[in-house]
Amino acid sequence: MRGKKIGWLTPFFLFSLAACSLGVAAGDPPTTIPAESSPVYDELDRSLRAAEKRVSSLPTDTNHVTSFATELLAANGGRGSLLLTERARSAVTLSLDRIKDLCITCVVVNVTT
Repeated sequence: MRGKKIGWLTPFFLFSLAACSLGVAAGDPPTTIPAESSPVYDELDRSLRAAEKRVSSLPTDTNHVTSFATELLAANGGRGSLLLTERARSAVTLSLDRIKDLCITCVVVNVTT
């Protein structure tokens, strides 16, 4: 972990995993930490505190729109010339319709060279 820039989710996940392996509910800090786990606990604690500080400094009066996306597998560029067939076009259209039915507003298309 040292030397690499990581997002706030990684330390949170690791802390949760460590808490579960210690038999402690997330949010309930252990009363004693085994000596061999102390360096990991200290590093995770610093990371979580830094993440809390960043999150608490974010503006709270701003509305954010969340967009959900999925990969449009039927239009995957790895399929090559098969994408040019009528069957592929039908599959892409059907997939887009089903994705829209799920209220997903974005798609990702893999383009390979």
